[in-house]
Amino acid sequence: MTIDLDIQDDKLFFNLPDGTSNEFAKVGPNTYKRSYMGYYINVDTSSGEETRVDEEQHSVITLTEDGFICEYYQGNEGSPCCFHTYTRVGETP
Repeated sequence: MTIDLDIQDDKLFFNLPDGTSNEFAKVGPNTYKRSYMGYYINVDTSSGEETRVDEEQHSVITLTEDGFICEYYQGNEGSPCCFHTYTRVGETP
C-alpha cells in the first residue's frame, strides 16, 4: 500500500491511492491528530439485542525517522486500541 503524507503549515494530509484523504492538525512536534465520530455495537449476550453506541474517536500520527506510527483511540484517550507502523520504502523526493 502506498500512502502519501502531505504537510502544509500545521496540517498533515493522509492521502490514499483511491483518492481519499484525511486531514490531521498538528498537536506537537512531529505529531498530528484527527478527531471524528464513530460507533461500536453493544450486544446483550442474554437477549441477543444489539445497541449502537456513538462515540468520539481519534487517530494520532507520529512521524519517525523511517516512516510513521498511526494510533487509534476510542472514547477517552488513555491508551490506543490499536496502532499501525508504516516504514518508508525507496528514496524520498
